[in-house]
Amino acid sequence: MEKVKLPISFWIIGVLLLLWNLIGVMMFFFQMTADPATAFAEFSEDQRQLQIDLISNYPIWAKAGFAIAVFAGLIGSILLLLKNKLARPVFILSLIGMAIQVIYTAPFIMRDLGISGPMGLIFPLMIWGIAIFAIWYSGRMAARYFN
Repeated sequence: MEKVKLPISFWIIGVLLLLWNLIGVMMFFFQMTADPATAFAEFSEDQRQLQIDLISNYPIWAKAGFAIAVFAGLIGSILLLLKNKLARPVFILSLIGMAIQVIYTAPFIMRDLGISGPMGLIFPLMIWGIAIFAIWYSGRMAARYFN
Protein backbone atom coordinates (compact mmCIF):
# COMPACT_ATOMS: atom_id res chain seq x y z
CA MET A 1 0.00 0.00 0.00
CA GLU A 2 1.37 3.40 -1.02
CA LYS A 3 1.66 5.98 1.70
CA VAL A 4 -0.23 9.19 0.89
CA LYS A 5 1.52 12.37 1.94
CA LEU A 6 -0.58 14.80 3.96
CA PRO A 7 -0.68 18.39 2.72
CA ILE A 8 1.21 20.99 4.77
CA SER A 9 -2.16 22.65 5.43
CA PHE A 10 -3.14 19.58 7.49
CA TRP A 11 -0.31 20.25 9.95
CA ILE A 12 -0.98 23.99 10.06
CA ILE A 13 -4.70 23.52 10.68
CA GLY A 14 -4.08 20.69 13.13
CA VAL A 15 -1.66 22.74 15.21
CA LEU A 16 -3.98 25.77 15.10
CA LEU A 17 -6.87 23.60 16.34
CA LEU A 18 -4.62 22.23 19.09
CA LEU A 19 -3.64 25.74 20.20
CA TRP A 20 -7.27 26.92 20.03
CA ASN A 21 -8.40 24.05 22.23
CA LEU A 22 -5.53 24.58 24.67
CA ILE A 23 -6.81 28.15 25.06
CA GLY A 24 -10.26 26.69 25.72
CA VAL A 25 -8.85 24.47 28.47
CA MET A 26 -7.06 27.47 29.99
CA MET A 27 -10.32 29.47 29.93
CA PHE A 28 -12.11 26.56 31.61
CA PHE A 29 -9.59 26.52 34.48
CA PHE A 30 -9.70 30.31 34.70
CA GLN A 31 -13.50 30.36 35.00
CA MET A 32 -13.55 27.50 37.49
CA THR A 33 -10.91 29.05 39.76
CA ALA A 34 -11.28 32.83 39.27
CA ASP A 35 -12.40 35.07 42.09
CA PRO A 36 -15.30 36.88 40.40
CA ALA A 37 -14.83 39.93 42.60
CA THR A 38 -11.29 40.62 41.34
CA ALA A 39 -10.90 38.74 38.05
CA PHE A 40 -12.60 41.34 35.86
CA ALA A 41 -11.26 44.61 37.28
CA GLU A 42 -10.37 45.99 33.84
CA PHE A 43 -13.90 45.48 32.47
CA SER A 44 -16.57 48.15 32.36
CA GLU A 45 -19.00 48.02 35.29
CA ASP A 46 -21.73 46.39 33.16
CA GLN A 47 -19.34 43.82 31.69
CA ARG A 48 -17.84 43.08 35.11
CA GLN A 49 -21.29 42.47 36.61
CA LEU A 50 -22.22 40.22 33.69
CA GLN A 51 -19.10 38.09 34.20
CA ILE A 52 -19.60 37.96 37.97
CA ASP A 53 -23.19 36.79 37.48
CA LEU A 54 -22.10 34.20 34.92
CA ILE A 55 -19.32 32.67 37.02
CA SER A 56 -20.88 32.99 40.46
CA ASN A 57 -23.97 30.97 39.59
CA TYR A 58 -22.51 28.36 37.20
CA PRO A 59 -24.53 25.14 37.73
CA ILE A 60 -22.63 21.84 37.80
CA TRP A 61 -24.30 20.57 34.61
CA ALA A 62 -23.12 23.66 32.69
CA LYS A 63 -19.61 23.22 34.13
CA ALA A 64 -19.73 19.60 32.96
CA GLY A 65 -20.77 20.74 29.47
CA PHE A 66 -17.93 23.25 29.43
CA ALA A 67 -15.44 20.58 30.55
CA ILE A 68 -16.68 18.11 27.92
CA ALA A 69 -16.47 20.80 25.24
CA VAL A 70 -12.89 21.89 25.94
CA PHE A 71 -11.32 18.56 26.86
CA ALA A 72 -12.98 16.69 24.00
CA GLY A 73 -11.83 19.49 21.68
CA LEU A 74 -8.27 19.10 22.96
CA ILE A 75 -8.36 15.31 22.64
CA GLY A 76 -9.92 15.62 19.17
CA SER A 77 -7.08 17.92 18.10
CA ILE A 78 -4.48 15.46 19.36
CA LEU A 79 -6.23 12.58 17.60
CA LEU A 80 -6.36 14.60 14.40
CA LEU A 81 -2.61 15.25 14.54
CA LEU A 82 -2.10 11.52 15.22
CA LYS A 83 -4.17 10.82 12.06
CA ASN A 84 -6.74 8.88 14.05
CA LYS A 85 -10.29 8.49 12.68
CA LEU A 86 -11.70 8.94 16.20
CA ALA A 87 -10.96 12.68 15.94
CA ARG A 88 -14.30 13.40 14.26
CA PRO A 89 -16.53 11.64 16.84
CA VAL A 90 -14.56 13.28 19.66
CA PHE A 91 -15.04 16.70 18.02
CA ILE A 92 -18.77 15.88 17.81
CA LEU A 93 -18.70 15.13 21.56
CA SER A 94 -17.09 18.54 22.06
CA LEU A 95 -19.94 20.18 20.14
CA ILE A 96 -22.46 18.34 22.34
CA GLY A 97 -20.66 19.72 25.42
CA MET A 98 -20.92 23.20 23.90
CA ALA A 99 -24.66 22.72 23.37
CA ILE A 100 -25.09 21.72 27.03
CA GLN A 101 -23.10 24.73 28.21
CA VAL A 102 -24.94 27.20 25.97
CA ILE A 103 -28.24 26.34 27.65
CA TYR A 104 -26.82 28.19 30.67
CA THR A 105 -24.73 30.83 28.89
CA ALA A 106 -27.24 31.93 26.22
CA PRO A 107 -29.05 34.41 28.51
CA PHE A 108 -25.67 35.98 29.37
CA ILE A 109 -24.80 36.24 25.69
CA MET A 110 -28.12 38.01 25.13
CA ARG A 111 -27.39 40.38 28.02
CA ASP A 112 -23.98 41.05 26.52
CA LEU A 113 -25.66 42.09 23.27
CA GLY A 114 -27.34 44.87 25.24
CA ILE A 115 -23.94 45.96 26.56
CA SER A 116 -21.62 45.36 23.61
CA GLY A 117 -24.06 45.43 20.73
CA PRO A 118 -23.64 42.98 17.83
CA MET A 119 -19.90 42.69 18.55
CA GLY A 120 -20.84 40.62 21.61
CA LEU A 121 -22.08 37.88 19.30
CA ILE A 122 -18.95 37.57 17.16
CA PHE A 123 -16.85 35.51 19.59
CA PRO A 124 -19.60 32.98 20.49
CA LEU A 125 -20.35 32.49 16.78
CA MET A 126 -16.66 32.10 16.04
CA ILE A 127 -16.38 29.36 18.69
CA TRP A 128 -19.28 27.46 17.12
CA GLY A 129 -17.87 27.97 13.64
CA ILE A 130 -14.48 26.57 14.61
CA ALA A 131 -16.10 23.56 16.32
CA ILE A 132 -18.20 22.78 13.24
CA PHE A 133 -15.16 23.28 11.00
CA ALA A 134 -13.14 20.83 13.17
CA ILE A 135 -15.85 18.18 12.72
CA TRP A 136 -15.99 18.72 8.96
CA TYR A 137 -12.22 18.92 8.51
CA SER A 138 -11.42 15.85 10.61
CA GLY A 139 -14.03 13.84 8.69
CA ARG A 140 -12.62 15.04 5.37
CA MET A 141 -9.04 14.23 6.36
CA ALA A 142 -10.03 10.81 7.71
CA ALA A 143 -11.82 9.91 4.48
CA ARG A 144 -8.90 11.02 2.32
CA TYR A 145 -5.77 10.19 4.28
CA PHE A 146 -6.28 8.11 7.42
CA ASN A 147 -6.21 4.29 7.44
